Amino acid sequence: MKRGLLLVVVLGVCALGWMKRDFLAEEINFRQRQRNIAQAISSSSPDELRAFLDQPDADLRRTAAVRLAQIKDASGRSALVASLYPQTIFSTGTGTLEVRQRPGATVRAGQVIAIVGGQPPLRSPISGQVLRFYEPQSGGYQLGHRVAEIVPAESEVKEAIDAIGLVGKQSDAEELESLARAFPQYSVGTQAACQKIRSRRK
Repeated sequence: MKRGLLLVVVLGVCALGWMKRDFLAEEINFRQRQRNIAQAISSSSPDELRAFLDQPDADLRRTAAVRLAQIKDASGRSALVASLYPQTIFSTGTGTLEVRQRPGATVRAGQVIAIVGGQPPLRSPISGQVLRFYEPQSGGYQLGHRVAEIVPAESEVKEAIDAIGLVGKQSDAEELESLARAFPQYSVGTQAACQKIRSRRK
């Protein structure tokens, strides 16, 4: 009995150790990733920033679009609007789902949120909150099946909204107001951004 209890305690301690190790590794990777993006953006010309808009990295696209807006370049306008919407994560394999982060959990870009069928882990493309996990098809998740949605972090939403205020069109103001009704956290800065957009159309 005592040996069994001791084994449970040891396994629990080991599990906590592994979790702490994984958290620290993800934290280091996140900070390095953010430094790399900041360095790339700060040292890039407008042409190079526009090239970043075609990259698969959602954080890089958004950051490049924000920087372009700050220099009154509207090339990244559509990327800014797209960055306000939840990001969908798709399965990279087939099988059952192992959840690492529950709905409502705060996640950082690059953090593992789930694993499907023992395949490479599914990582959040942005910083924010896990909104939901989709139900699997019969037989489990399939390759390319929707797995989860991530709502962007409020700080990044505000940054994007401010940037849209600098280069947005009339239709963007209407979309911002619609999003603010659906996502209350988007209301921060929306009114000011819409006023800037509409003042340029007078």
